[in-house]
Amino acid sequence: MIATINLLIHRIGSLVCHQSPTRTILVNNIPLPLCARCTGIYLGFLIGTLYQFILWRCHLKKLPVLKISILSIILLIALILESIGSYFGFWTSHQNIRLILGLLGGSSISLFLIPIFNFTLFIKETKQKEVGLSEWKEYIQLTLILGLISFLITSGINKLILYYIFAILSVFGSILLCYIIAITIIFRVHQIFYEHLTQRRDNAVR
Repeated sequence: MIATINLLIHRIGSLVCHQSPTRTILVNNIPLPLCARCTGIYLGFLIGTLYQFILWRCHLKKLPVLKISILSIILLIALILESIGSYFGFWTSHQNIRLILGLLGGSSISLFLIPIFNFTLFIKETKQKEVGLSEWKEYIQLTLILGLISFLITSGINKLILYYIFAILSVFGSILLCYIIAITIIFRVHQIFYEHLTQRRDNAVR
């Protein structure tokens, strides 16, 4: 049963990650289903998403305030540059650096994508549109959670339960990210198509 679950997790992980053994972190001496960077990105996205819903418990529709948005963009750029530089052999980043940048970058993606997702799906709602992260303490709390996750993954604590927690959550995070992106695109295309048909119908009536 455990072997089947482990195989399934790695099969799903192979759809979104190269799973290179040299770039994969071991937990309890077992390689995670995603490389260090992808583990960070998808865990960071999942944690950032859960944090926003727990914090507001509502249909968040506005991006973070400018100062936090700028910092999030900088972190995303750092993640992209590190990925490109590592891919082309300009430098070799330590696994922990890849993981940390992935966590910060993944959470930054959630800070932008979740409000866009909610705005696209719930555009006709009349409720007040709540702003995203607006205070540094909120962002610091999220960063501390990410730091704890990073510590648990890289500390060398040999607990099988930790492996399955991070393996399952990281793979689930990848599924969630792909799902939200796909649904957002589908709904947006539908909205554009519907608005176009409505406009043509109104013009025909006139």
